[in-house]
Amino acid sequence: TDAVEPALRSAACQAIAQQRWRGGTPRLFALAADPDAEVRSAALKGLVVLDAPGLEGKLGALLEKDGSPVVRAAAAELLSLFASPRAISALSQAARNDKDANVKLVAAQSLRKLAPGSLPP
Repeated sequence: TDAVEPALRSAACQAIAQQRWRGGTPRLFALAADPDAEVRSAALKGLVVLDAPGLEGKLGALLEKDGSPVVRAAAAELLSLFASPRAISALSQAARNDKDANVKLVAAQSLRKLAPGSLPP
């Protein structure tokens, strides 16, 4: 059924990550654009495990533009692993301007990990 397919794609993301199969990196990048938000989120988490090149930019773009607050929150959380001006800028924007309160919260928490004192308490 249609409900099973996203679950299978999410499980595939998790399996690629658990096996640390670098050959699965292109598939995870493709699944990061999946129509299902949970699949996109699982793909991002898998890409972090694999330390995929280009991931920081992908996370920043998803945090800024993805239509799902689930995916934006996952991107914000995962961006806390990148101590770069680009990550700090993306998190700062989301913490101040995202339309979803949870995404704002996650972005602010991630930003505080990377740049304590960058946001008011």
